[in-house]
Amino acid sequence: MIASPIGCEFHSLPSIDSTNLHAMRQIHARMAEHGTVFFTTHQTAGRGQRGKQWHGNPNDNLALSAVLRTQDLAKTHQFKLSAAMALATRQLVANHINQAVSIKWPNDIYVGSKKIAGILIENIIQAATWRWSVVGLGLNVNQTKFGPNLPWATSAQMLTGQSFSPEQLAVHWCTFAQKQWERIFGPDSNDIVTEYNQHLYGINTIQRLKKDNVVIPCLIKRVTLQGVLVAGEHDEWAFEHGAVEWLR
Repeated sequence: MIASPIGCEFHSLPSIDSTNLHAMRQIHARMAEHGTVFFTTHQTAGRGQRGKQWHGNPNDNLALSAVLRTQDLAKTHQFKLSAAMALATRQLVANHINQAVSIKWPNDIYVGSKKIAGILIENIIQAATWRWSVVGLGLNVNQTKFGPNLPWATSAQMLTGQSFSPEQLAVHWCTFAQKQWERIFGPDSNDIVTEYNQHLYGINTIQRLKKDNVVIPCLIKRVTLQGVLVAGEHDEWAFEHGAVEWLR
């Protein structure tokens, strides 16, 4: 396991196109080590899951990317890493907001029915070896108004009436992320996914999933160690990430 803790190098950037893109550029230029974190409150081209843009007011929110050296992990651990980073983010939010915080598969963070954070993980695989991961986090902190196309968005300030320091929250996230990272290498690493399922958004309820052009009402059951969503009542369906759209 790499000894350097996440956040050992913490770079605060006044503005950047995307912290994930910047982290990738730094890795390829050999200018980033394991644990390096790039933070900003102003992304000009932030990205989310499935090619979507991450929208946020400048200086109101948190965007960061953590560089992780993953060459000692099997590629089959990719979802375990995703689950670990989702748990770290859930813990950060739960420590500041006295409401139920859940993880919407695969790694969005929800408070009630509202989204407060999203994670985008991008990997570098060379010669069949998983070399690096860049864990990108976007967290809505002090923004209180969102566009009409984001009716499900919320922020820490909207939920608590208090303002927060995005940079301080980012530093706290590094602590939680490091603890989860260490769990991946432990003998009970499967417990990460067990805990993830304990906080799974919509678990044991009927949710509407859309596959191709078909809407399927499904009972949400669990997520496997490989990151496959298992749903259904009498017959079980298994959905890979990206295969279905979760309808609101």
